[in-house]
Amino acid sequence: MNEKQERFGSILKELRLHQNMTQEQLGTLINKTTGSIGQFERGDIYPGYETFMDIVKALNVDANLFFSRDAVEYPDQAKWIANLLLEFKDEEKETIKKFLFALVMTMGKF
Repeated sequence: MNEKQERFGSILKELRLHQNMTQEQLGTLINKTTGSIGQFERGDIYPGYETFMDIVKALNVDANLFFSRDAVEYPDQAKWIANLLLEFKDEEKETIKKFLFALVMTMGKF
């Protein structure tokens, strides 16, 4: 495993989890096994081009997200904001979460 594969896998996992999707659900959407999804996320292997494009479509994200990040990390400010979310009702949390995710993706900080 190399650093780039590991980074790709981390981003894939973060995007999948953000959408509350299991490895099995993603696998079903792209016609791959749960084991394959795990290998991608661990950075053991890269998906082929067609599989990569299927992942992008299934997650409904810009393909550039996988290549424009140095790492998937949240700055201290985002952790502080996330802790504030604990005080909100579940429906309010979900609305705020979607807004923050869209904002962060727009800023290229995801």
